[in-house]
Amino acid sequence: MDEIAFRSASQLTRELREGQLSSRDLLELYLERIERLDGKLNAVVTVDAAAARAAADAADAARRRGQPLGPLHGLPVTVKDCIETAGLRTTAGAPELAEHVPVADAVAVARLRAAGAVLFGKTNTPAWAGDCQTYNELFGTTANPWDPSRTLGGSSGGAAAAVAAGLTGLELGSDLGGSIRHPAHFCGVYGLKPTWGIVPGRGHLPPPPGVLAELDVATVGPLARNACDLALALPVLGGPDASRAVAWTLALPPPRATSLGGYRLAARLDDPYCSVDAEVRRLLESAVAALEAAGARVDTAARPPSLAEGHDLAQRLTTAAISHALPDEEFERLSADAAGRPPEDDSPPARWARNVTQRARDLNVAVERRAQLAVAWA
Repeated sequence: MDEIAFRSASQLTRELREGQLSSRDLLELYLERIERLDGKLNAVVTVDAAAARAAADAADAARRRGQPLGPLHGLPVTVKDCIETAGLRTTAGAPELAEHVPVADAVAVARLRAAGAVLFGKTNTPAWAGDCQTYNELFGTTANPWDPSRTLGGSSGGAAAAVAAGLTGLELGSDLGGSIRHPAHFCGVYGLKPTWGIVPGRGHLPPPPGVLAELDVATVGPLARNACDLALALPVLGGPDASRAVAWTLALPPPRATSLGGYRLAARLDDPYCSVDAEVRRLLESAVAALEAAGARVDTAARPPSLAEGHDLAQRLTTAAISHALPDEEFERLSADAAGRPPEDDSPPARWARNVTQRARDLNVAVERRAQLAVAWA
């Protein structure tokens, strides 16, 4: 049975549709593995077994009646603990939200359920999903399932660990400055940060509960065991929310090519601004060689921005996106901190204080530069 826990969501949904597996049996497998293995990992911090069992039984009954529920029919899934789930505690790892039980699902969660998914748990995240590690005062630290002595990244760290350890069939995470991509890389799983605007972010914390405006740059997206699973999840999650769906729809295009030879790839393996370890560099070079051998056209010289400029621009945009979610007193403290630092101070605390309190004009300049770089890359 443990082998089943590591099957892809694509394979599992096919076996569920064909009656080779039952949703209830698959759910019980994941629950048993969490009970047996998660004590050392601390990936899944909240479980609602009773509601999940009822949903799994309903999914199995619907299949027996020949009533498909959707592309994720009966698949047990988990969700990052900063994405709201109706009737199930959602803390964002923040002590002030320790007892927060939403009355409604986030838009993305509602779409998972509408597609037939069985939600059974929430995965760990740093406080307010605001760090590149996974620790908070409520639930403690999540371990890397490959080596507990090493970090698993963040902020979707519990999400990546749950997928890597075979504790869930599919996971819903979120990403502002790397929060899906970073832990997926550290845990050896697949993650997708969709283009901003494809998947509605309403119901994500931050901003605080009840805020309707979505954060710029931040997105909700899937983590899974292979790229086909990401392709399975994205059409389920994508599209405008109800208030906008009266005016437009999303039609994701098919792949532009059927083989690697139909694509141009850019490879940037090292940079003086942030040098790469020699061992990692050799591994990246071997990956490029393998892609070229498979027919891909790889450009190792493409450099629309310098890495330093790209990093600076990313920090300006991502930091500004969360500034309004800060408490008033913290924002005022950072404003005073930024004003008191000399212009040449480029330390991380100085950059944070300046970016989180930047003027609207400076932010608009950054937004325009982003548009220019997008054109340059294209």
